[in-house]
This record gives sequence, C-alpha cells and structure tokens, in this order.
Amino acid sequence: MSTFIQDLPLTPFLVIVGVFAGMAALLAFAASHSRKIAAAIKATPTSNVNFATDGYVEFEGTAQPIDGTTLAAPLTGVACLWYHAKIEEWKRKTAKSGAAWHTVRIRTSSEPFIFRDSSGECVVFPDGGDVICMDRSVWFGPTPIPDDKNPPRKGPHESPEGTVAVYGGTDKKYRYTEERIYAGNPLYALGQFSTGAAGDDDEDEPDRAEAEDAGAGPAWDSPSRLADFRRRALAKTKRRLTQPMGKPYVLSTTPQAKLLEVHSKGSRGALLVAIVPLAIAIALLWMRFS
Repeated sequence: MSTFIQDLPLTPFLVIVGVFAGMAALLAFAASHSRKIAAAIKATPTSNVNFATDGYVEFEGTAQPIDGTTLAAPLTGVACLWYHAKIEEWKRKTAKSGAAWHTVRIRTSSEPFIFRDSSGECVVFPDGGDVICMDRSVWFGPTPIPDDKNPPRKGPHESPEGTVAVYGGTDKKYRYTEERIYAGNPLYALGQFSTGAAGDDDEDEPDRAEAEDAGAGPAWDSPSRLADFRRRALAKTKRRLTQPMGKPYVLSTTPQAKLLEVHSKGSRGALLVAIVPLAIAIALLWMRFS
C-alpha cells in the first residue's frame, strides 16, 4: 500500500487527500454549527411574545395561519404553513462517472405565518431559518413529478429506503422529498424579535423574491402571493421574528428538550466521525512523504 501511494502521480494523490480532508472539514463544520445552536438554546431564556423586548429571544407556542390562509405543499398538495420540497434524478453526469442523485428542482417556502403563545402573537419570517420538522416524506417514482400524492410520513431521522437501497430502476428513477409545518403544530422559535413601526411593511422583500424566482423556471408558488402574505401578516401585528445577525435562527416542531439533546449529541457525534477521514488524510500524507 505504501509503495502504491508513493508511486501515485502527485495530482491524483492530492485529490484523494483533499477528498478525505474535505469530508473531515464538513463534519467539523456540522459539529460546530450544532454546538452553536445547543449553546444558544441553553443561554436564551424562554419569553412571552407580549412581554418580550426587541432582541434575541426564545419562544414556545404554536404555528398559526394568517386569516386562515394556508399554502399547498408542491409535491403532495397538503395544506401547510411552511414546506421544503426537492426532486432528484438518479443519473450519471458523464459516461465515465458513477450514477448519483442530482437535484432537478428545489423550493423552500418564504411566506410568513403567525406564531402564537398564551400571551400574544408575532409574524414569523422563515427565510434563513434552520427549520426542523417532525413531518417529512421521502418517496420514489418514475416521473419528474410524483404521481403518488399520499406518501408515507417519516420522522426527521428515519431512513426512507429501509435496509436495501436499489436506485436507477423504472420505479426509483426520481426521489421526492417534502417537509412541512402545519397549522396548529407546536413551534419552538429562536431568533431576532422586533416591533416594527407603523407603515413598515417590508415592501422591498417581495420585490426581491420576485426577482429571485424569475429565473427559476416554472414557479411552484406565485411571488405575488408572497407579497400578499407579508402585507396581511404585518397588518395583523408589527411584532416579527426574523433571522438574526451572527446567531442561530431556529424554527422547530420538535420540543425544546429534544432539540437540545439532538444538537448536543449531534455535535459530539460529528466530531468523532470527523476523526476517521482526517486520520486517513494524515496517514496518506505520512506514507507519501515520510
């Protein structure tokens, strides 16, 4: 093995080392991100909406629609308040490369919704948030748009494939993923709270959303509806929760205690796993240059 590594041309060798080093770096980043979220959850006391002051806050309550209006999840058509949807195709990029999943379409809703606790309510702008849903569907099919609109639902950490994964056949050429938050779901929120002045309706935000969506192909949702949701949400209350600068923004239907446990254990687990590719990269360098 040592002879093979020493005889390998420098460029392929560096590519191999870079792959393992990159894997270690990604895992270390994931561990750092989870640790940062866990630390923020521990350090931020739970507040009530009506008694919160502007700043970084933690709320616990429920997700509610704006005037009873919901979204339609794009792959299943289910009524919800927030969704993340992705379509992937199993294919080769080149004739020499192996087959893998390639993203065909991805969309995360930006429409605001209402957060409500026992004291009051505020508008949640989900853009930029780490959203953790208890409701998720991952299923397969032969067409770019799924025929099955009622797939099985799985928790955030359940595998959709079971013990055997076989891709590329006529029944598993496409993979569909959809996550959803429903009206009435319990909601844990950690983010930047503010009470805007009258007339502050974020009119520039819908314009930016329309510009971003204009080049994205056939729209799964109308940008004009995003503008309408924002106007009607801020007409109800000027209190809002948005992405903070330099701090985690978390929206979760998972209870706070479980969320803290997942991120605490996840950070430690990711660091332990990162040791493996890092050790391989170091061993390869040692065999090459020792």
